[in-house]
Amino acid sequence: AYLYQGYLQERITTAKYEPGFERLPHLGMLHGLQSFVCFFAAFAVNAVVSLMRKTTKNGPKTPLLEYLKPALTNTIGPALGILALKNIPYSSQVLVKSCKLVPVMVMGTIFGKKRYSAKEYLCVALICVGLVVFSMKKSSAANK
Repeated sequence: AYLYQGYLQERITTAKYEPGFERLPHLGMLHGLQSFVCFFAAFAVNAVVSLMRKTTKNGPKTPLLEYLKPALTNTIGPALGILALKNIPYSSQVLVKSCKLVPVMVMGTIFGKKRYSAKEYLCVALICVGLVVFSMKKSSAANK
């Protein structure tokens, strides 16, 4: 599903549309709408599951506001991230997003007091080195 979404995203965002044969001008709106549809679908599923479960009547219920906070950040964040990366090819976007491991590990170490193995640090370093090599190769090919 993720690969197909990437394919469709690349196809929609790079296609030239009439009348001026320009790229899609409202990219942020497209991704924002996609995120909100996912948010409402998840809300509907959560509501149905809550109604079907008998244990929620007896046990403590989680306030809706607690679901709303991460839902909004997960809805708005990807749309803004895609807007920021709209001029970068999809393959490069995937590589850049793979470096997300670095801040996650740093924050996990500082705030979560989590320890990572040498193997995990090595994997992250290799991913980052691969990204640098890929970027250098791509930029040297563009200069020719």
